[in-house]
Amino acid sequence: MSGRLLILGAGGHGRAVADLARACGFTVAGFTDRSLAASSPRTPILGTDAELAALIRPQQIDGGVVGVGNTALARRAQLYDVLVAAGVPQPALVHPRAIASPSCAVGPGAVVFAGSVLGNDVRIGVNAVLYSGVVIEHECEIGDHGYLSPGVVLSGQVTVEAEAGEGITPRG
Repeated sequence: MSGRLLILGAGGHGRAVADLARACGFTVAGFTDRSLAASSPRTPILGTDAELAALIRPQQIDGGVVGVGNTALARRAQLYDVLVAAGVPQPALVHPRAIASPSCAVGPGAVVFAGSVLGNDVRIGVNAVLYSGVVIEHECEIGDHGYLSPGVVLSGQVTVEAEAGEGITPRG
């Protein structure tokens, strides 16, 4: 899938997702956010999250992804549900500089940033986030709406529950 992508959330994480989307061949149509106050030429907010359904046809949106980060995990799930209810396709975004085993599965709306490595039989749930440099080895599973911070390493057969992620950081 390619085309015009709408990003729900215009903060720092949303802008990082926009860069990832461009690296995956999408055109960023714009953003939605809780308010229009943060709109700028770099971050054009087309409307509020509540106006999503009205934005789909007039803006010729081909897909949407959630651009809200780990400080609002419950909101990530809610916004994903809005996309589903509106019938908006949610492409998985896997950076060209990520490495993914042919046997791994990445769910709709999930975002995998550069430098990530997904090993054999890894399962990534819908709307999950794997930030830069995440390494997930064989037979691990990341639940729906899960969030892994940069540099997290999971060895084989680890499960991260749905909507988990706050406080998951690498140990050094």
